[in-house]
Amino acid sequence: MKDETNGDSSVGIRSLSLGVSAFNHCSNLCYVELPENLLRIDERLFYSCEKLVSVDIPQRTEEIGESAFEGCKSLEFIGLHNGIKIIREGCFQFWDKLKIIIIPKSIKTIPIRAFRSCISATSLLIQEGVTEIEKEAFTGCKKLG
Repeated sequence: MKDETNGDSSVGIRSLSLGVSAFNHCSNLCYVELPENLLRIDERLFYSCEKLVSVDIPQRTEEIGESAFEGCKSLEFIGLHNGIKIIREGCFQFWDKLKIIIIPKSIKTIPIRAFRSCISATSLLIQEGVTEIEKEAFTGCKKLG
């Protein structure tokens, strides 16, 4: 769907399978609603969708693939619920507006460069289920600690 007032787009997705890089560099994509029964968000699915401001991750989603949301500079929030078990390398790196990072207890490992260069992040809450934080997971988050 396209908002004729400013050229921005939104997408409601009904598919259960979304291909790797399916929305890669969609420059006018602002809003996405994913299907409730989506178990995995694939690699680079929304890579460099710089205008994307809102994504609701379904409660049944268990994994977020490598660089899935990398470079989504306009996203301010990502709702990581307790059903998510795995986040992959670089999945949320290079966000300009993310302020608060909350890692649910269902995630055991925060992978390499997961939140690298989230330059506006000022608050980080890691719940007690996390057992490993890999190198460079928060590198470049200059406002943290």
